[in-house]
Amino acid sequence: MLFLDGDTLLDPHFVELARAVLQAVPQLVAVWGHRRESHPEQSIYTRVLDLDWVFAPGRVDYFGGDALVRRQALADVGGFDDTLVAGEEPELCRRLRAAGWQIEHIDAPMTRHDLAITTARAWWRRAERAGLAYAQVAARYADTPDPLWRAEARRNRRHAGMLIAGLAWFGVHFEYRNIVRDLLIVVVGFVSIASTPRAVREDNGFTWEPMKEVAYLFFGIFVTIIPVLMILKAGAEGAARVLVLGVTDPWQYFWVSGILSSFLDNAPTYLTFLALSMGQLGIEPSQVTAVLNGAMPGPSSTQFAAVLKAVSCGAVMMGANTYIGNAPNFMVLSIAREHGVRMPSFFGYMIWSGIVLVPAFVLVTLVFF
Repeated sequence: MLFLDGDTLLDPHFVELARAVLQAVPQLVAVWGHRRESHPEQSIYTRVLDLDWVFAPGRVDYFGGDALVRRQALADVGGFDDTLVAGEEPELCRRLRAAGWQIEHIDAPMTRHDLAITTARAWWRRAERAGLAYAQVAARYADTPDPLWRAEARRNRRHAGMLIAGLAWFGVHFEYRNIVRDLLIVVVGFVSIASTPRAVREDNGFTWEPMKEVAYLFFGIFVTIIPVLMILKAGAEGAARVLVLGVTDPWQYFWVSGILSSFLDNAPTYLTFLALSMGQLGIEPSQVTAVLNGAMPGPSSTQFAAVLKAVSCGAVMMGANTYIGNAPNFMVLSIAREHGVRMPSFFGYMIWSGIVLVPAFVLVTLVFF
C-alpha cells in the first residue's frame, strides 16, 4: 500500500524502486525515499523546515506520511491509531518494529511537498502540533523496554548543557535571583489559571489568542533585534559609526533612542544607548552609582545624568508611537479586534500617533533637553 500526504506530488519512479527493494528484502515492512519542499524559497520557515526532510539512507526506526508499506503487516498490527491527534506514523512504526519488521530509507526521490508556511503564526502552530505528537506518543511507551525518542531527548539535553557551559565560558553570568523571579512569575500564572473559575474567564470574554499573537510577534522582534543592538554596541568601530559619532547631546539621545524603541522594545534600546553614552563619557559600569549620587562630580557626571534622563524618556515615551513599541500596545489591539472593535491599521495608527504624540515630544525636547 502506498501512503501519501495530501500536499505531496509523487516521483514517477519511486513506486517501482521501492517495490523492488521490498521484494528483495523479505524482512522489510516499509520503504520510503527523499521528500523535499517544492518551493523552499517561499519563506525562511519553508527553507529551514525543508531541512527536516533530510535523512541518511539505510535502516531507520520510522517513516513519515509517505511510504510504501506491506498491506498484510499493516493489517496484522491493527493499522494506524485514529485516536492520536498527530504522530500516528512513528507510533505505527513502533508496533511494526515490535512485531519484528524493519524499515528502509532508500537514496531516491520520493515526493515533493508543499508546506506553504509563510508566517510565524503558521510555523508556531506546526511546531505546537509536532510537540503534541512527540509528547503523546512518547508518553504511551515511556515505561516500555523500547521507549520512543529517548536517544533524541538525551541529545537535546546534552546540547542544552553544552550551550549553557558555552555561555558561562564566554562570561555570560546568570543571576540566580533573576531565575527565581522568572520562575515565580510562571508559578503565579499557573496558580491563577488553576484557582480562577472558568466561568469568570468566560464572562470576561478571556481567550489566549491575543497573548499568542503578542508572543509570535515579539519572539520575532527579539530575534531580529540582536544584530541591530550588536551593531550599536560596536560603537564607532561598527557599521553604525556615523550614528554613534553623531549622537552626543541629550536631545539627540532622546530622539534616537525613542525612534528605535518605537519599533523594537524599550528595555534593550535603553541598555544599548546607556552603554553608548557610558563609552563616550568614559564611565565604567562600576562607577554609575557613584556618578549619579554625586560622589564623582565633574562635567562627565553632569552630562551623563542629562543623557540618562533623555534615554529613559525616549525609550519609554516613544514606545507608544507604534503598535509594536511595547507588548501591551499590541495586546490591546489584538483584544479589541477579537471583540469586534474597529482599529486603525499599523500605518494608520502611526498617522494618529504622529499627529498627537510627535508634537508633544517636540515640546518635551524644547523644555527638558
